[in-house]
Amino acid sequence: MTNTQPAVGIHVSKLKLDVALLARGEIQNKVVENDLAGFRWLRDWLTRHEVSVAGLPVCMEATGPYSEAAALALTAMGMVVSDVDPERVQAFASSAPAPARQSGIDAVLLARFCAETRPAPWVPPPVAFRALRAWLAQLHALRTIRLGESRRRQNYQLAGQEALAEHVRAAIACLDGQVRQLERDIDAHLHRHPALARNVELVKRAPAPAGNACLPH
Repeated sequence: MTNTQPAVGIHVSKLKLDVALLARGEIQNKVVENDLAGFRWLRDWLTRHEVSVAGLPVCMEATGPYSEAAALALTAMGMVVSDVDPERVQAFASSAPAPARQSGIDAVLLARFCAETRPAPWVPPPVAFRALRAWLAQLHALRTIRLGESRRRQNYQLAGQEALAEHVRAAIACLDGQVRQLERDIDAHLHRHPALARNVELVKRAPAPAGNACLPH
């Protein structure tokens, strides 16, 4: 295979994207924020390097915990995002000549893997599925917070801190209201999209966001 088309590897973390562009036999590196402004900056950076984003192969762990927003944005820009299997990438690295072997997966290795193997494109999950997954994650987060606040209230009561216990009770009541509303929203969403009900156990595994405006600061 001739690797004349540029390829991009992206190593994703919570706050940033480590990007490697393989073009014309050379590697260019860039770090951008893992947010909408960063995604746009990445597109502009590629354009300045005379690389067209239309059909540009990009390899990343698109289904990782901090990757979906980037994968969706880059796909919308016209890039062809592939969700890489880390074990497959590591096997690719191990098969390289000894001087070029790597023990860890970074953006440069992902770019080379992308150029050599051209893995299948990632298919974004349906919008309705992503909405359900986000709602279930929030529901899980609220229930986890409520459990912690309930234990905190019990401890205050045991210590005779009735004023603090009452303060926490009010926060719990607020959380209970939000949980009930979210449950109603989820039921309505499943009613509109009955096919999702068969996959609800899968989306329940989604990581839960933290924080809630009802809790005392």
